[in-house]
Amino acid sequence: MKGLPCRPGAEGEGRGERTDWTVRIEPKARPMRSILAFYEIDREYGGPEEGGWWYDSGTFVRAIALHFDDATALRTQRRANRLLERLQRNRPDVSSVLYAGGRYRAYTFTGLPPERFPARRPRYD
Repeated sequence: MKGLPCRPGAEGEGRGERTDWTVRIEPKARPMRSILAFYEIDREYGGPEEGGWWYDSGTFVRAIALHFDDATALRTQRRANRLLERLQRNRPDVSSVLYAGGRYRAYTFTGLPPERFPARRPRYD
């Protein structure tokens, strides 16, 4: 960004000091934002390799909060997940064969939260 010339009569004029300096105006840095979002979590079948394998996935439910400080966002995420664990304590765990959906987790993202995770189905290597 270009600097602005010092205005006439500015401090330092008339005392033998330089008056041809410029003042740099830097654009104000935009703070990063963190979005706290709820996801319904699930475990999906990955394939038959080595007796079958599964991977965790999540589907976006809703955005809950917007934070401009990462520490606050992470603190809020931990608090939301503690509350969710308490509310969901009678539901089967995602790894259980009895699981039929309905478990949620809070995640924090810088920028917009994805509709699903993972974005692509993982491959067995």
